[in-house]
Amino acid sequence: MDEKLVKCFHVSHIFNRASILEKGLLASDSSSNWYKNRLCVSVDENYLGFDYVGYQCVDVWSFYVPERKLSYDEFADANCFMYVQENIPTSQLTLEFTEY
Repeated sequence: MDEKLVKCFHVSHIFNRASILEKGLLASDSSSNWYKNRLCVSVDENYLGFDYVGYQCVDVWSFYVPERKLSYDEFADANCFMYVQENIPTSQLTLEFTEY
């Protein structure tokens, strides 16, 4: 049986680009201790979560993950915000666009 893949979007400040291109996207702990080992994503390209990062000088990355690896983000304000608990290697990433 084929697994359903879901396209995910992650918004990050441009100054993280070199690190992302070197290491990929890393699941990490929040600085406010709200959550542990998460890579926060949106599964709706029309609602990416700029509110959490800012609207300027950001990259929007995309990648696909199996649906079973996604969990709803209980701290988010919309059900399109989810998370994965694994790193996403550079080889699986696409830089969709940059907002300046």
